[in-house]
Amino acid sequence: MGLKLHNSGRQPVVSFLLLLFLSATVFTGKTWARMLPAEGETSSPCVPDVFPPRYHDRVIVLMYHQIGFRNQRRGVIPPQLFEAHMLYLKKMGFNPISHDTFAKFLDGKGKVPDNAILITFDDGYESFYEYAYPILKKYRFPAVNFVIVGDTENSNHTNPRHLSWGEMKEMEKSGLVALESHTYDLHYYAPVDRLGHKRPALVARIYDFKLGKRESREEYETRVWCDLWLSKYLLEKNLHTKVTSLCFPYGAYNPTVIRLARDVGYRYFYTIRSGVNTPGGRGTPLVRRLSAGDLYMTIPELNSRISRALLPGPFLFGAMPSRHSRSSPTARQTVPISLPCIPGYRCHLGG
Repeated sequence: MGLKLHNSGRQPVVSFLLLLFLSATVFTGKTWARMLPAEGETSSPCVPDVFPPRYHDRVIVLMYHQIGFRNQRRGVIPPQLFEAHMLYLKKMGFNPISHDTFAKFLDGKGKVPDNAILITFDDGYESFYEYAYPILKKYRFPAVNFVIVGDTENSNHTNPRHLSWGEMKEMEKSGLVALESHTYDLHYYAPVDRLGHKRPALVARIYDFKLGKRESREEYETRVWCDLWLSKYLLEKNLHTKVTSLCFPYGAYNPTVIRLARDVGYRYFYTIRSGVNTPGGRGTPLVRRLSAGDLYMTIPELNSRISRALLPGPFLFGAMPSRHSRSSPTARQTVPISLPCIPGYRCHLGG
């Protein structure tokens, strides 16, 4: 008996899916190849064509975490790429502002320059002092670092290492770096039931496996209040500065957290929600931020992310047709800028 093969019509579908998979594999391989070091390659100029956004009476807040070298996890940006970001901000006419200037803007009591931008770092890693701080001094750009104070108290036992009090004092005295709170020790996921499901400790009533129950609402509020108070107290005691901002770990918060934080003395709250910030004066200032601290964040991608955050709105007054393209009403004028490629990386800047 011969084996009969029936053509069920699936072969074209399978062939198409196989072709799609191979195309995606090749594209992904080429994309990552551009991000990997080239054999014997040195720094060379890249000239990406980017359309610089223009805005008024708004503030873009950039969010970074750790600075390091390749083969690192997400949320880690190479020092050379971070400097390329700063050079991009300078050449494109952005105006980095200080934490105090931004706070007055949020209160509706102060003005900011056109194209205002605030640079923020989370977690208080020592790599900020080692790599970011010298670059910020070079360009005279102010920044904010939200410190997990408990990790600073135990910096010799954390991996990666966190900022020491001595390093923070030096940066605070420079007038360029503001040190604010990222809680004392609530930057972790905690169990919330006997099955081990977890949520951010700042917003979760923690489950105690020994007692076989969750903490009460009163116990939860006491734990959060004490943590937020201790973080603020230690920062102000050691740095002789007023701490007014709290950055939520993992961007998680609830009305109870905001109420307790305001009771402790915090006034401004930083989230991980994407968007642009407008003048305040009423309600609780919840700051929106754009994530920028990843290996893949090329200059064109950063420029695009900022532009998308500003749309829609009449304040994007830079989106006009090029003088040389009157026949095309949708044409935008791009500004070529020469930026240094990262040594050993082919096309981080889109060149």
